[in-house]
Amino acid sequence: MNAAIWRQLFALRPATHQWPGALQAATAITVPPLLGLLVGEPRWGSVASIGALIVLHLPDRSRRERAVALPIIAAALLLAAGIGALLGTALIPGLIAMSVIAIGGSFLAQALSVGPPGALFLVLITGSAGQFVAPIAKGGAGMSYLEVIASLAGGALVGYLVVVLPLVVPSIRASDHEIFERRTHWRFAVSASVRVVVARIAVAAVLAVPVSAFLGLHHAAWVMLACLGILQKDADVHSAALRGVQRLIGTGVAIILVIVLAVIEPQGFARIAWATGLIFAFELLIRRNLTWALAAVTPMAVLLASAAGQSIGEVADERVVDTLAGAAIAALVLIGAVVVERRRSTAGSTHVG
Repeated sequence: MNAAIWRQLFALRPATHQWPGALQAATAITVPPLLGLLVGEPRWGSVASIGALIVLHLPDRSRRERAVALPIIAAALLLAAGIGALLGTALIPGLIAMSVIAIGGSFLAQALSVGPPGALFLVLITGSAGQFVAPIAKGGAGMSYLEVIASLAGGALVGYLVVVLPLVVPSIRASDHEIFERRTHWRFAVSASVRVVVARIAVAAVLAVPVSAFLGLHHAAWVMLACLGILQKDADVHSAALRGVQRLIGTGVAIILVIVLAVIEPQGFARIAWATGLIFAFELLIRRNLTWALAAVTPMAVLLASAAGQSIGEVADERVVDTLAGAAIAALVLIGAVVVERRRSTAGSTHVG
C-alpha cells in the first residue's frame, strides 16, 4: 500500500468549526431518550432518536435556510417511515419500496447537491419502521403504527429545534446572517455525474432485493445502506472504491467497540451517554476521515437499531453480514462500471481509427 492511499484511508485531514455541528448532533440524540426515560417509555425515546438525526442534514447551510428546508426533509422521512410501517413484515414489498426510495431519494439528493447523508436516512427509517411495528414473535419491537410515527415525528421536532432555537441569540443570528448572505442558491441540475451515480445505485438496489430477502427481516435496510454509503457520493470509480475500503475497515474497527458494548450491555442513562459520545465523535471526524467516522457511527447505529428488542450482540453480528453483502454488491456494480467504460473507450478508439 503506497503512502498516498494510506493517508486517504487513515490520516486525519485538517477541518475547522466542527464543534458546533457535533454539539448539535449530540444534543439532538440525547434529548429524546432522556424524555423517554422520564415518561417511562424508553422505546419511544430510542425510536425518536432516529428522527432526531434530521440534525445531520444540510450542515453547510445557514440556520435560516435549514429552518425552511428541514421540515421538507422531515416530511419525506415520515412518509418513508409510514410506508415502512404499513408494510411491516411484508419482506419483499418492503424491500421493493426501499429500493424505490433509495433510487428516488438519491436522485433528488444528487440533483439538488444537498450533500451527505443523502438518501441514507430515508432507507434507514423505512426499514427501521417496519421492524419496529413487526410482532415480537418475528423479531420486531411490537410497537403500534401510531407509536412509531409519533416517536419519529417528535424526534424530528427535537432535531429541528436544536438547529433553529440558537437563532434567538443575537450573536448567533448575526453570524448566521453572514453565512446566509454568502449562500449558494439552490438549483436542480441533472449532470452526467448525477446520472452515473444514480444509475449505479439503481443497479445496486435491484441486486440488494434478493440478497436482503435471503438474509431476512432484520437485514432489510442495512444491505442497501452499505451500498449507498459506497456509491452515492462519487462518480469516479477510484473514489467510490476507496470509500468501499474505508467502509470495510471502519466497520471492522467499529466491531471491536461493539463487542465491548455487547459485553457491558449499557442501559438507561449509560446507553444514552454512549450514543451521545459516539455521534459527537462522528461529527468531529466525518470531514477529517471517513474510516474513523464510520468506526464511531456504526456502534451508534447498533445502539439505535437494538431498540427493536434485539441484544447489541445480535445486531452487531447482523451488521457485519450486511456490510459485507452491501460492499460486495457495490464492488460488483463498480466492476461492471469499469468494464462498460473500457468497452466504450475501445469502441471510441476503433471508431476514430
